[in-house]
Amino acid sequence: MSSGNINFLLELWAASLAKHNENPPFPFSNAANLYNTINSMELGDIKSELFAVQFTDKKPDTNLPTWMSAKYDVWFCDPQWCGHSVTGNPLLEKEMDLQPHCECSTHTNEHQWKDFMSGDWTWEQADLIAQDPKTWGSTFIPIILGFDKMAVLVETGNNGYYPLYLSIGDVHNTVQCAHREHCYTNWLPCHAEECVFVMRPSIN
Repeated sequence: MSSGNINFLLELWAASLAKHNENPPFPFSNAANLYNTINSMELGDIKSELFAVQFTDKKPDTNLPTWMSAKYDVWFCDPQWCGHSVTGNPLLEKEMDLQPHCECSTHTNEHQWKDFMSGDWTWEQADLIAQDPKTWGSTFIPIILGFDKMAVLVETGNNGYYPLYLSIGDVHNTVQCAHREHCYTNWLPCHAEECVFVMRPSIN
């Protein structure tokens, strides 16, 4: 929900109580206070960070779309610390591969494709990394990003923000789709008609 809608709902709430001469303490004074409260919660080891984006290319002289002059807040967790958190999670100790591997069938000797680290690409990347002696002993940790606005729309009916998921390729497939402590979310907030330009620049 956008900050404007949150402020509007808080005002409606206050107005509905005012006609009954009720003045209870509200949990949040405005949207900014709500966001600050959420961000200060000690849920997880990595705090959210914030930056703003704005259109900076050439703008038309007339009929300027609102999204061209608006600023949008993007909340995110540092990807590097997210990777550290996942690889250091003791709950996933036996459910991740910290090096490429190859599994072959004992009957046909065929390569068995399963988890991400069992693929040929991970072997190639590990060979490239090993060419630098300074990296010897390090682990290849591929970053996997996913984008799914449909889950938000179906679950909440709200398309005012779109989630960007981050995980690492070292965890097993059985964990990738589970609700476990291995995936971190970034938020890309914008209105649906404005996101058309962000996600598909060729469409006006």
